[in-house]
Amino acid sequence: PSPFTFLLRMAELTGDPAYAQIAWRGNHRRLDGLPHDLYAEDEAAAHAAFARIIETHGAELILNSVNKQEWRIAILRSGAGDNARAAWLDYDSGGGHGHHDALNLGLFAHGLDLMPEFGYPPVQFGGWGSPRARWYLMSAAHNTVVVDGQNSASGGGSTTLWAVGDVLKIIRAEAAACNQGRRFERTAALVDVSPERFYLVDLFRVEGGADHTLFMHSHFGEALAHGLALKDAPDYGHETIMRNFRMDPAPTPGWHIEWRVEDRRGLLPEPRDLRVRYTGLMSDCTAGLAEGWISPGLYNATEEVWIPRMLVRRQGSGDVPLASTFAGLIEAYSGAPTLQSVERLPVRNAAG
Repeated sequence: PSPFTFLLRMAELTGDPAYAQIAWRGNHRRLDGLPHDLYAEDEAAAHAAFARIIETHGAELILNSVNKQEWRIAILRSGAGDNARAAWLDYDSGGGHGHHDALNLGLFAHGLDLMPEFGYPPVQFGGWGSPRARWYLMSAAHNTVVVDGQNSASGGGSTTLWAVGDVLKIIRAEAAACNQGRRFERTAALVDVSPERFYLVDLFRVEGGADHTLFMHSHFGEALAHGLALKDAPDYGHETIMRNFRMDPAPTPGWHIEWRVEDRRGLLPEPRDLRVRYTGLMSDCTAGLAEGWISPGLYNATEEVWIPRMLVRRQGSGDVPLASTFAGLIEAYSGAPTLQSVERLPVRNAAG
């Protein structure tokens, strides 16, 4: 049977209209032609079932935040219609067909995947063992922290905080097993400002080694640095495929990187001035931009593109294991930024 028939049967068996709604959306939001199945026992009845579900429940998917702890994936959702958004956190690494992507963070908003995975390794550039294919699997190719330039070890994490409210939705997960048993913990909070606007609070705590680097990229487009005095810097190395490193060796908290998103695939109904901004609240670090290599086509394509990537780096002497807390805010918006000002308050205990 076609996937359309399969999804209709799932809707009928579970009583969940989302399956049929997905099929309808996959048919360009129309009923004509459904269920696209030569083997359908009663094509007219299937077509009528789709029509009945869409008429009864509407076209929009009603999905809640969810934490699939056995799959180690959490999705924070809010908004509706064109303002729907979803932030997701993956808290495992490796495994069959897996990437070294422990605590990788993603974001869907404004109709686009704004912090995407690179996807399936580009094996057309020399096979599975080629540098480009290996690059796609590396931790440094993901929106996560890398310790000493090494990939996160295969393993799974666990949820240490999960709370879903009307305004605030939050996940905290640890994945020490992916960092040689040392602290490796990320907190992501989705905060609604209005039905249209939101931001993410991102806290990443990591211990061990002598080099901690947070990487982040967005959709296609250019990235601009604000509040940073960027200078040419050495390559990150570690067999990553990046170039044109420009860093500020002493950034002042409150700097931000702003991506001007390019709808390269023409996925939006009309052009929009869409931005993604990361505001860094860390001190005692270096911060800046580089370009990362990707292949935007399928397996028979050879097109190559370099996209802007942010990196925030802390390095120690190696005598004492390094401990870092990467703190930042992520927002996606069209027009004026959601956050007008950001301040990090000093918090000290009784001992100072």
